[in-house]
Amino acid sequence: LWLACHQGRPELVRVLLDAGADPMRRVQGWSALDLARREGRDEIARMLIATMPKPDREDLACTLDQHEAHHPLALKLYAAAYHGDEHSLRRHIAEGAPLDA
Repeated sequence: LWLACHQGRPELVRVLLDAGADPMRRVQGWSALDLARREGRDEIARMLIATMPKPDREDLACTLDQHEAHHPLALKLYAAAYHGDEHSLRRHIAEGAPLDA
């Protein structure tokens, strides 16, 4: 699942989730959702969130919706900042991501 997220393959993510893959399993300290968010794979992030228990799913979906409502790059900026990815953070700022996201 982690590799399918990394490769940006939502069709493979769907097959794996339908087969019972654990979206919370961590590889190298990262869950599939952490990775999808870091790499800006919004469709995959939503698929993973949809498979989580209801309280977690609502919190995460709210976070995604809040940031996307402001600007399409806001989620990517948020994920880069959350994971301490300075390179991506600088790139998203240069692309016009809002700093108040």
